[in-house]
Amino acid sequence: MNRLFEFLQKNRMISIVSGLLILLLLLSIVFLLRSPRFPDDTPTSEKVASAAYRQKQEFFLHFSRYLKENHGGLLSSGPLKKKPDPDDSLKAEPSIPVFHQQYQFLNLSLISDLSEEFAAQQGMQMAIRMGCPARQTAGACYQMELKKDKGTWIRILLESTHPVSPEQGNKANYKDAVEMNGSEKTVRAIKDTIRLAIVIDDLGYQMDVFNHLISLDFDITYSVLPQQAFSRDTAEIATQAGRQVILHLPMQPKDWPRFDPGLGALLLDDTTEELNAKLTLNLSTVPYVVGVNNHMGSAYSQYADGLDVVMRVLNQNNLFFLDSKTAPGKTAKVAAMKHSVPYLSRDIFLDNDRNEQLIEKQLYKAVRLAKKRGWAIAIGHPYEITYTVLAKQLPKLSAQGVVVTKVDGLLN
Repeated sequence: MNRLFEFLQKNRMISIVSGLLILLLLLSIVFLLRSPRFPDDTPTSEKVASAAYRQKQEFFLHFSRYLKENHGGLLSSGPLKKKPDPDDSLKAEPSIPVFHQQYQFLNLSLISDLSEEFAAQQGMQMAIRMGCPARQTAGACYQMELKKDKGTWIRILLESTHPVSPEQGNKANYKDAVEMNGSEKTVRAIKDTIRLAIVIDDLGYQMDVFNHLISLDFDITYSVLPQQAFSRDTAEIATQAGRQVILHLPMQPKDWPRFDPGLGALLLDDTTEELNAKLTLNLSTVPYVVGVNNHMGSAYSQYADGLDVVMRVLNQNNLFFLDSKTAPGKTAKVAAMKHSVPYLSRDIFLDNDRNEQLIEKQLYKAVRLAKKRGWAIAIGHPYEITYTVLAKQLPKLSAQGVVVTKVDGLLN
């Protein structure tokens, strides 16, 4: 033993080298066991498919975010379909994942334009066709395909929860909406009906509260400002929902320019040509309108010459005028009668004070007037608190026999 110890001491270098060799051998064995050549880490077809699916799922989420940011009227997006759709016609292509988007009111033309724009940005092509075989839906359903290298990459089912009649088609227009909502004639024929028209002003520059309001199952009238980011979208969605749209026409207030009525405002210094041009442009940015009410206008609504121009244009376009009554007097009414334009005026402002109890008080003030006179017109604004009050109180009013009616339902 002593001899061995002496030998090792004399040959320390040999011992060190031997230890290193043993350590290298152990490390080599561990490395080989962890090598991708072994089955545990070999990519299986399932793992490859899963990675491809996740890639396409991320792409779909990116696409959905793009629609939400640019569409504005995307009211409710359905959950992702993590498995292929049960549709038998789609099972033959398991490599093409099927995702699902659900809308309360599907604006197909706008979504198609945005989808085509998105696809072009991604170097892809977009195709869309009507119908989703084996899917039973209350509304319309469309299959959209985003194609890459001439092959379908993902398929998206666009489904509307709102029933759409075959006669109505994909894109509503005002004529269709009038024919579809003939119930107004029935309302007019009912004696002693308590009718309340509710108008929401100042729409078009944002969509948040409007998306809540449009979900209420009542004939609220939507007054849309011209030339705003969401003017057209708001009018499109409201019309497809069967609601009525009017133009919220900006007019000069008494304290202008301290208070700016906004784009397209009619000013006292405008010439007749300028007024006609502004009116034409404003009407073109808010489709499907059936009437006009003034935005601000405490000065302009008392300007007889300017109102003559306005009423002449309204007459030419078969539009009525709802006086928001931002100033006293009958100048607007006289001008409307002069040009045979149907005229109405606001009774109550709901939300001058953004307080739930005060808004409720104003709403029931309008109801009392409607019960006494048979009808009343209340104007509110796209405030979250206004939506909250309407969502709570309108079903109660309906149970009391108060009918929320479109504004033009009061013209007779």
